[in-house]
Amino acid sequence: MRRILHCGHNETAELKYKLFEVQKELDEANDFIAEIKFELDSVDILALQNQWLRDELMMLKAEEMGVIHRDLEEDPATQRERRSYRQQVSAGMVSPQLESPLQEQRYGRKLD
Repeated sequence: MRRILHCGHNETAELKYKLFEVQKELDEANDFIAEIKFELDSVDILALQNQWLRDELMMLKAEEMGVIHRDLEEDPATQRERRSYRQQVSAGMVSPQLESPLQEQRYGRKLD
């Protein structure tokens, strides 16, 4: 009977040791997962910042060149002004030189 109890005690101790080892590995795995999640969150934040900086750079370059990006909405007043200017240019009303050049300007001499 003692032998059976002694064997049971050894098995119990062995199982407790294995349980302790598994718990230790599980804790290490959870720590590793937490580290990876933190790094992934950092990468996501960096990706968002990168996209924001690219958009900012694109807008600054567009402003420098005087281009309005298609993704940006223009206020209606500016839109009307641009449309009016284009209409005036197409009608030749913006500059007197655009209206109708004189014959001397067009041909270099006046034709009769």
